[in-house]
Amino acid sequence: MTVKMSRGRAPDGTRLLIDADRAGASQLMLSTSSGGNLVPLDDKASLSDSGAWSPDSQWIVYVRSVGHEGQLVKVRPGSSAAPETLKKWPLPDTQNQARRPLGWSSDGAWILAQGNKELLLLSPDGSVERILDTPFNPVYQVVGFSRDGHQVLRLFHNVRGAGAEWQLLSIDVATGKKRVLADLPPSIGEAHHFSMHPDGKRFFTAVSNWPYDIWVLEGFAGK
Repeated sequence: MTVKMSRGRAPDGTRLLIDADRAGASQLMLSTSSGGNLVPLDDKASLSDSGAWSPDSQWIVYVRSVGHEGQLVKVRPGSSAAPETLKKWPLPDTQNQARRPLGWSSDGAWILAQGNKELLLLSPDGSVERILDTPFNPVYQVVGFSRDGHQVLRLFHNVRGAGAEWQLLSIDVATGKKRVLADLPPSIGEAHHFSMHPDGKRFFTAVSNWPYDIWVLEGFAGK
């Protein structure tokens, strides 16, 4: 088993959700914050991925594959009860029907999820779904709720040619209204992951950049 990344610590600080590779498939694992053995979140799934904690630390919502079906489910970690299915779709997911959770608002009202090139809001029971923003490139998943859950912060890769290439946006959950909070340095190549600081004034992300040079080769005798 290979540990790939942390999917986040429970809001109560007691447990960690870990993304690991088991036998070539992505599997979500649980660990206590103090360390110890990793325990599979879902033993019955051939694949589990993209997990997010509920604000009370009692639930995890995630995507899983069971047989020929993909599912968006939520489960109480440590409970013997079967996961509750919120959405399901046939595999392979040729129509991009998957709803990959990216976060759960602090007021418990909404789950933020990635759809097919759009950013979605889902009710915790899966009965309500609405588009919050589009287009949404899944390569740059730097997005998450503000501390109060009323705004969604998004690191936006602007390729429209007007304005800064990278911008920090605020999207109102109730109205969908967007505003630019800041222009960011153009040196960002890619950016991934979002973790809000407890003070609600800053968040952590990871960026990568690849500097390039242009060379002119003179006196080369090509064949």
